Amino acid sequence: MKRSAKISLAFGMGLGSLALIYIFVALWMQPKSAGTGARRGQEQTFRNCCLLEADGTQLRFLYDYQEYQMELSKECQEVSEELKTLSWQLADLQTEDDVVVQIRVKQEALVTDQFTLSNDQIRIGDETYALDEEFRAYDRELGQTISLAQLSVYKDVRFLLQDGRLAGAIAADSQVPDIRVALMDSSFLSHEHSEVVLSSDTAMTVTYRYADSGRAEESKTVSAGEKLTFAASERETYSQVLVKASGSLRVESLLRGGQTPEYEGTLELFFLPEGIWLVNELPLEEYLCGVLPSEIPSTYEKEAMKAQAICARSYAYAALNSPKYPEVSAHVDDSTNSQVYNNTKTTEAAREAVAETTGQMLWSGERLVSTYYYSTSCGVGAAVSEVWSEAEAAYLVTSLHAGWEEPSEMVSKLLSAMNEQERAELMTRVDLSQEAAFRAFLDEELITISLDNLTIQEELKPYEEEFLWYRWHAEAELTKLSESVNANLALYAKTFEKVQKVTDLEGKEKEDPSVGTIRSIEVTKRGKSGIAMEVVITGSEGIATLTKQTAIRTILSLQNEEIIRQDNEAVSGVRLLPSAFFYVDCGDGTAKFTGGGYGHGVGMSQNGANEMAKEGLSCEELLEHFFPGTELRSQYGSGS
Repeated sequence: MKRSAKISLAFGMGLGSLALIYIFVALWMQPKSAGTGARRGQEQTFRNCCLLEADGTQLRFLYDYQEYQMELSKECQEVSEELKTLSWQLADLQTEDDVVVQIRVKQEALVTDQFTLSNDQIRIGDETYALDEEFRAYDRELGQTISLAQLSVYKDVRFLLQDGRLAGAIAADSQVPDIRVALMDSSFLSHEHSEVVLSSDTAMTVTYRYADSGRAEESKTVSAGEKLTFAASERETYSQVLVKASGSLRVESLLRGGQTPEYEGTLELFFLPEGIWLVNELPLEEYLCGVLPSEIPSTYEKEAMKAQAICARSYAYAALNSPKYPEVSAHVDDSTNSQVYNNTKTTEAAREAVAETTGQMLWSGERLVSTYYYSTSCGVGAAVSEVWSEAEAAYLVTSLHAGWEEPSEMVSKLLSAMNEQERAELMTRVDLSQEAAFRAFLDEELITISLDNLTIQEELKPYEEEFLWYRWHAEAELTKLSESVNANLALYAKTFEKVQKVTDLEGKEKEDPSVGTIRSIEVTKRGKSGIAMEVVITGSEGIATLTKQTAIRTILSLQNEEIIRQDNEAVSGVRLLPSAFFYVDCGDGTAKFTGGGYGHGVGMSQNGANEMAKEGLSCEELLEHFFPGTELRSQYGSGS
């Protein structure tokens, strides 16, 4: 027995003001009665899902960041025509063995562009509404699920009510900008692809733009599951190909984290002489959901993840004004050249961190902050001018990422006489520019702080002292290291022409960038953080002078050697020296490296932020520590 389907809709909405829409839908298909002898199968309820499309026998809908397509029961198929009019409505679905057997559509709606989010409540006009425990929201334009916090970036939101509580929302007209990401090959060595293979679980719309400018572009629909294959040799046929789908797009010709990656948004192929460039365009907030788990473990403290989200957003937003790859209008790529993106699948924790900081970025005056970050500090962070050829920034200075172990009586008195700001500034007075001071720091964790008329040397308690790369060492035979260094000097001669100089033993510049057999490696200039800013490599046939950490870490990469972390685990094949916080002793035919930290050392240490968050520091406090004097503002979303 079934009830008849009766549907009546009364619409009336005005954007920019509050409008109440009453929708009464009595759409209720009963499952087969147990008395018929039918055996009840596996049942599942989808509460507050979003109806997309009914085609007579199938129903597509969104639920918890996924799109589903299920068969309609015979009773539901009888009202499929009515279902077609209910796209982008919220409903509760009951399924049995993946067949939709019941549909309850939400009855009331509130349309507004003015509302306030507050924990488990939303204020609309003069009324405050509680949220259903399974509240869900959806982006109508993108066709995907969004979080509650992300609603603040939309100008057109339709809230659905049930029993006086908000069950969910349908949103449109997002203020979030799109970002374009150039996808590198599986090895992250090239932006050019020899072949691109795409597929999707939903139908794809493919737009072809031809190399022959006189031929008009064409579009066609490709069925779900069908593969699209493009070869670089087809550049004589195509100039660009644009691919869209209601679901995610798979790039079958790529590997990310050992798996085939999937991408939200659109994919655009550019057929250039060197190969195919593949560009993913998607909303910036969705992009960040793919950056976070690729840059920081999702098991980290929420406050550390929120700080990472703000750093990543600030970096990405700044890139919108200066595309890194203008030939394909791409703002960033998906590697460490920019920010690692979609190398690890997004997680609920990552989405929460992004959503809870929606639109938030760091500012210094009227300029976005250069929110650099890296894996692990050695206990000290470097000033930006010590690492790259950039002017000093007041918020990117040498800073101690540690507390005092047991401060001496003199230091205790000094600290007690200071206010909070003065104590914070004291942490930036680190001075490890002298070789002896730097070695004492790495070997004995003795920190040197220079005041106007006083130099203090005390034992510190670093936040990251338990991390594997906090301290590391390596040993290499000079003959073997010489081969590697000479090969790198030649390979990167053009890349590092401004920071690499090779002369003969009399000081005359050499055409052949080789030093022969290495005799000594000396750090001749350090920043106040202790980071190596200039290294001189003296060999039997020449002298190489390297400046700035990128050249130093690349030429002295130790890629063919084992680097021993502080857990005594040997790591090989590291393409860069772990950091430029190191010293070298040469003798008896070997070079012994002692170093600390992993990464460039500027801005926020990700592992340091996590340890500080464990001690109770908030996201805002973490950002103030790593980027002192900056201000957190919302560029869009709540508070903008």
